[in-house]
Amino acid sequence: ALVRIEDVNPLSNPEDIRAVANYLGSQKVPFTLGLTPFYLDPEQNVTVSISDRPELVKALHHAVKKGAALLLHGCTHQYRGQTTVDYEFWDGLNDTPIFQDSRGYVKERINRALSECSKNGLFPLAWETPHYAASQLDYSVINEHFSTCYERRQTMDVTGTDQLLPFFIPKAEGYPQMIPENLGYISLDNPDPQSMLKYAANNRVVRDGFASFFFHPFVPLEALKELVNGIRELGYTFSDIRTLSHRVISDAGAFATGEGIVTVSLQDQYLEEFCVTPGGRYRDRIISNERVTTRISREVKCPPLYTAVFRPLTDEPARGLFSFFNRPVRFVQKLWKTTDLHPAVPSADVLILVHEAEEGELWLDQESYYLSFRTLGIPVRRLRASDFFEIPMGVNLLVIPRAADRYLTEQQAVIIMDAVARGMNLIYEKESLIGGKLGLTVTGDSVTVEEVMDEYYPRVPILWKEPVYYKPFDMPMEYITYYSDKATGDPLVVGGSYGEGRFVYLATLLDPLTGQGYARYPYFIDVIQRHFNLWPLFRFEKAHVYFEPGDRENTSIEDLVQMWKKSGFQVIYAAGWHVYAEWSYDYERLIKLAHQNAMLVYLWLELPHVNQKFWDENPSWREKTASGEDAIVDWRRLMALTDDSCRQAVLDEVSGMIQDYDWDGVNLAELYFESPLGPSRPDQLTPMHASVRRRFRSEYGYDPIDIFNESSPLYWRGNPEAWDRFEKFRQDLVVELHEIFLRNIESAINKKERDMEIVVTLVDNLIASQTGRYTGIDTRRLIPLQNQVPFTLQIEDPLELWHMGPGRYDRLHSVYRGLTDGTLIFDVNVVPIREFSRSLAPTRQPTGMELYRLISACRQDSNLLALYSESSIYEVDLPYIAHVLAGNVQGRLQTDYWNVSTPHPVVINLDADRHHDLRVNEALWPAYFKGRMLLPPGEHRIQTVPFIQNIANSLKSNARLVDMTGDLLECRMLGRGLEFRYRSSTMNHVILNEKPEKVWLDETIHPVKSEAGMTGYRLVLPRGTHSVRVITRTQGSFSLKNFSIIISALIITLSVGSGFLLAVLYGVRFIRRRRNRNS
Repeated sequence: ALVRIEDVNPLSNPEDIRAVANYLGSQKVPFTLGLTPFYLDPEQNVTVSISDRPELVKALHHAVKKGAALLLHGCTHQYRGQTTVDYEFWDGLNDTPIFQDSRGYVKERINRALSECSKNGLFPLAWETPHYAASQLDYSVINEHFSTCYERRQTMDVTGTDQLLPFFIPKAEGYPQMIPENLGYISLDNPDPQSMLKYAANNRVVRDGFASFFFHPFVPLEALKELVNGIRELGYTFSDIRTLSHRVISDAGAFATGEGIVTVSLQDQYLEEFCVTPGGRYRDRIISNERVTTRISREVKCPPLYTAVFRPLTDEPARGLFSFFNRPVRFVQKLWKTTDLHPAVPSADVLILVHEAEEGELWLDQESYYLSFRTLGIPVRRLRASDFFEIPMGVNLLVIPRAADRYLTEQQAVIIMDAVARGMNLIYEKESLIGGKLGLTVTGDSVTVEEVMDEYYPRVPILWKEPVYYKPFDMPMEYITYYSDKATGDPLVVGGSYGEGRFVYLATLLDPLTGQGYARYPYFIDVIQRHFNLWPLFRFEKAHVYFEPGDRENTSIEDLVQMWKKSGFQVIYAAGWHVYAEWSYDYERLIKLAHQNAMLVYLWLELPHVNQKFWDENPSWREKTASGEDAIVDWRRLMALTDDSCRQAVLDEVSGMIQDYDWDGVNLAELYFESPLGPSRPDQLTPMHASVRRRFRSEYGYDPIDIFNESSPLYWRGNPEAWDRFEKFRQDLVVELHEIFLRNIESAINKKERDMEIVVTLVDNLIASQTGRYTGIDTRRLIPLQNQVPFTLQIEDPLELWHMGPGRYDRLHSVYRGLTDGTLIFDVNVVPIREFSRSLAPTRQPTGMELYRLISACRQDSNLLALYSESSIYEVDLPYIAHVLAGNVQGRLQTDYWNVSTPHPVVINLDADRHHDLRVNEALWPAYFKGRMLLPPGEHRIQTVPFIQNIANSLKSNARLVDMTGDLLECRMLGRGLEFRYRSSTMNHVILNEKPEKVWLDETIHPVKSEAGMTGYRLVLPRGTHSVRVITRTQGSFSLKNFSIIISALIITLSVGSGFLLAVLYGVRFIRRRRNRNS
C-alpha cells in the first residue's frame, strides 16, 4: 500500500503537515509528499514561494525525518488560475493542451521548481502531474528529467484517458517507472473512507496489486487513521518508494537513490556532493575547489533509503567557521537596510545603440527594436554607438543591432562584456564583434530560411515573406533555443548566460521590412520576458472585448471573468442572441460576476440577426437573398426589418432584453445589408424580402430582383445605373433603421432608469469604399445621428483593409477624428482570414508584435480599443494588451522612488509582500491594495512608507479603494474612510475593501447600496464627474481600534522598559558582587 500527502504548497498550514507526519511516523507508515514549490493567485496578485515560508520548510524537513519521500507536484500547479485549483500543463478552459505547449515551457517549469526545492534542502525523487493532465509532448520532456512518476497518465491528448493502474510498472526504454494511484482521495465534504476501503479490497484480486491513495493535509486526521488501519486489516503493507532506484536530472543538479549513473552540467560553477540520510541529515559532503564548465557523470550506489545529491553552486561556498560568523553580520545588515520600490515582476529599462547614418534594411532593423519596446510602454533610449562609453544608471537591457555593432571599438566591446559579466542583459545580432567575444563561431555556409518555429508556441505557423540567409553557429556555453528553422532545425534565436548576465542572440536581423518589429519573430517581446524576466510596468485596463458564449460552451462564467480581469478587459460586449425555446444564456450571472470585479457588460446586438428562437418561430419574416433563399449569411440569420410587423416584433424583443438584465450599455453593431462581396454573389446579397421589393418598385418602377436576372435589361453588369439606384436605396434603409432602433434603445433605457451607454459600431466605408457600397453603409450620414440620440462611435476596419498593417488605423483616425466630437473606439478583428499573401506579417491572424502595433495605432489621441474576440486572441497575447494600451505613460524609475506621468488612469502592480502601504506625492495612498495601485492622470511620485510613518498610519483608516469602472481623478485618505473624484460614461462600479457605512456624493448624502463580492464591497455610483466621500468605520469602532493599539503599544513599551531596567539592575549587582569578591 502507498499513501501520498497531496497538494502541499507555500500556503499549506505547517501544523497540518506536522500532524500528519507525526501520526504516520508513529505508525511506521512510510509516505510521500506531493510538493508544489510556488503558489500563484493571479486574481489576488499573490505570489509565494516555499522560500518565503520558513516554517513550512521546517515542517517539510520534519516530515522527511518521519519517513516522507518528496515528489514534485508541478511548479505552480496553475496555468491561468489559482494554485492547486487549476491545471498547469493543460488548458482547463478549452480542454486542450495549453497554447504555448512546448519542450521549452515544460523544461523551464521543472528546472525552476527543482531549483527552489534544492535551495531549501528538499530533494524530490519522483514526479506527479497536476490534476493528472498533460500532453504527450509534455510527458516526453518529463521523462527526460524523472525516472519515476507517481500518477495516472493520459494515454492521449484527451482528458479522461488517464490510466488507473492496479500495479507497479517497471521502467522501460524511454518511459519512466510508474507508481500507481488507484483509490482516489478523501473528500473534505464527506470524509468517509469506506468506499476507498471497498476499492482496496477489490484490488486484492490482482497479483502484486496496490492500494494507493492520496490525502490532503487539511482533511480531518481521523479519516486518515481509519483508512490506514482499514487497509492494514485487508493485509496490505505500506511501502517506502525510497527503496526503488530513482533519478532526477535538472539544472538544479541530480538527485538519486539506489544504483545508477547521473550527469550534472556545470557552467562556471562549483560541484557540491553529499548524501541525505533517512532522517534528513547530510553526510559525506564534498565541494569542488574550483569552478568548472563541463558535464560530470557520477556512479551512484546508495544505501537503502539514502539519497545522493549532486548540485551546482554559483556562489563561492562558505566553508567552516566563516559561514557561522557571517550569519549574524547578514542579519544586522538586513535590519538596517533601506526599503526600495519593487514591482510585482522586474521591469525593463532599455538602451539601444544606433548608427544614425544607416539606411535601408539596417535602419529599419534598429528602428524595429525601438518601436517594439515603445509599443509596450517599456522605457527605452537610443545612444549613438560613437558616444557610448558607459551604461547609464538604471539600464538593465542593452540592445546592439547589427547597424551599431559594425562601428564598435575594442574598448567599447570590453566595457560591454564587463557589464554582462556583472549582470547586464544583452541582445545582439548576426556575426559581430560582440558575438566573437562571447565565443560564437560559424559552423557552415549560408542557409536560406522561410518558415520558422517558435519553440514555445509551435502551434502557430510562422512564414516569412521572403527567404532570408543565415549562417549556422555554435557557442561554447549551453543555450536555450527560442526560434528555429522549420526545415533544418537550426537555431535562429537563442539565449544563454555569461557570468552573472544573460544574452539573446539572433542569427538574422529582427525586422528589416516594416521597421515595426513584427515581420519575422512575432513573439520576440515574449523572449525578453522569458529569458531576462523583464516586463513592462504600466497597465491601462480599459479594453473592450466581444464575447460570443457559443465559443465558450465548456467554460464556466467564473473562469471567464477571472481571465478577462487578469487580461485588463473592462467592457464585455456579450452576444445577446443566445435565446432559445428551452434555454437562454445566464446573462444575469455573467453581469453579476463582472460587476463584482469592476467590469461592465454591454448588450451586443447584430441586427438584422435576432436569435434562433425568433428565426424558428417566424419563417415568414425571414429575410431573402437575391437568389430567393432564406438569408443565412455566414453565421447570421437575417430578419426582414423592412416588414412593419417584423420590425415591431424585433423592437419589442430588443426592448425586452434591455429591461430583463442590468446591462451597462448597448452596442448596436453591424446593422447593414449583406454581403461585402456585392452583386456578384446574389446568394448572399440582401435585402430581397417581399416588403423591400414592394417598396423599391413603388419608388423606382421595377422589381429589384431583375437586377440579378441575366436575361433582364436591368441586369447589373449591363445596366450599372439600375444597381446604383438599388445601392442608394439600401443606404437610405440602413440610415432609417439606425434611427428607428436608436430611438427604441434610448426609450428602453429611459424606462429602466439606469445610466447606460449606447455604442454604435459601423464598418468603415470612407477608406474601404467597396465594402461600404456593397453593405449599404455610409458613415457620413450615420454619424450625425448622434445629434438625435447620443451614442459613442466605434469604427470597425473591414476585411478589405486587413492586409494593410497598423498603418490603416492612422488613416482611419485621420478620417474619423474630425467627424465626431465624442469618444472614438476602434475595433481590431483578431481572426485568421485576411489576404495573407498581401500582408507583411508572418502569421495568419494578428498576434504578437503585429497585434501590439495595431493596438498602439488605435490608441493615438486617447482613442479606446475594442477587440474581436476574447476567444480568438492567442493566449500568449493576453498578458501584454493592457501594457500596450498604457504605452504613452512615462516613468522615471529610481530604486527608492518612481516619477510617473500619465494622461489617463493607470494601474501598477507592485510586490504586495514587500509593500503593505505606499505614498503618492508624499501622502499615504488609499488607492493601493494588495500590490495593485490605481493612479489618476497627472504627475506623481511614488515612494515607500518610512517605518516611523507606518506606526502613525496604524491609527488611520484601513479603507482602500480596490478598483472602479470609471476613471479615477483624485483620491485621498480620511480618518475613518476615504474620498475620491471620478469620471464615468456609465454607472460607476466601485470596489472597496471595507463595507461603506455612509456615502456623500457631491456633498450630499447618498443611499448606501453595497454588495459583498469576490474582491470586496461593490458600491454603485451614477455616471458623470463626481466627488465622493466614504466612511467605513463608525466613530465608536474607530476609537476602540485606536485605543486598543495605544494600550498595546504602552504595554509593549512598559514591558521592554521593565526588561531593560531589570537587565541594568542585574548588571550593576553582578559587577558589585564581582568587585567585592576580588577585594
